[in-house]
Amino acid sequence: MDDFKKELEKAFETMHRTIATLSTHWREHTNRRTIIITVVVGIIAILAYVYVIQPPDSFPTDELVSVSQGQSVSQIANSLYEDGVIRSPLAFRIIVTILGRERELHAGDYLFKQPEDIFTVAHAVAVGAYGLEPLRIRIPEGANTAQ
Repeated sequence: MDDFKKELEKAFETMHRTIATLSTHWREHTNRRTIIITVVVGIIAILAYVYVIQPPDSFPTDELVSVSQGQSVSQIANSLYEDGVIRSPLAFRIIVTILGRERELHAGDYLFKQPEDIFTVAHAVAVGAYGLEPLRIRIPEGANTAQ
């Protein structure tokens, strides 16, 4: 029984030294880990902006983009992707879901005067900001259709 006890004490002593060595190693390389994590997060953020958030090169400025009545969020996302308004249908669906507006998207024709990022497009479709400016027309009393 004494042999078992000595072996057990020896094993615990070895584990204690290993943990102490790893702990020292962990503390020595804290700055290196922080720099690596910061660089990786920065690269992921840049790639997300370039490939998901940024407007596509073929963004339809000053053209009407239609969202049909009765379409689901997925159908609207695919339609906007095919029209060149967004880069990622999945990202659009995620943003609309985060906004809590997946059941309140507005159908209609949207006009974008400049290329907009995916957040602006999602907000415009969610609140119905069509981008069309109303035009006032004055029709004099007594005018007919031809006039």
